[in-house]
Amino acid sequence: MQPMQRLTLIALAFVVSLGAAIGIFLYVSLIPHIELIGWIVAALVVLGLGCTGALMVNFTLHKIGHWRIHTNVVAVGEVVAVRNEDGTWTHLSAQHVAAGVPRMLPPPKDEELIVDDSTVIELYQHGSTLESIMSATGLKYNKVQRIVAEAKKKGVIG
Repeated sequence: MQPMQRLTLIALAFVVSLGAAIGIFLYVSLIPHIELIGWIVAALVVLGLGCTGALMVNFTLHKIGHWRIHTNVVAVGEVVAVRNEDGTWTHLSAQHVAAGVPRMLPPPKDEELIVDDSTVIELYQHGSTLESIMSATGLKYNKVQRIVAEAKKKGVIG
């Protein structure tokens, strides 16, 4: 036997012996509590069975509802229809296809921005420069300057 194999065998024997010793130690230390452990395991089994029973009831009710809903549905190939309560039929496939077709919207109208003097004065009072008012309103620079100058003469702007 080569030295590496001998070392591996010794390490394996040590780990197995240590595991067995820990297992025996745990078993001996839990002997006084074996009745409590039994009750806890029994409670876990009862809880698991209760949850399983609740899931079975839920699945059954879901399946019954699914069957009840699908009694009025007729599917032939890719065509699906449902019978309404008044005896008429609704073509669900057509509704599905119609929902995917985008409606064409009319082109947007070119709305002309109407700017009066009060808008320019309000923008100037909020701290906008003449250049920013000009770009925001679309007015020419000299017109914005004239509106602001007239408002200063009238005392509207301080």
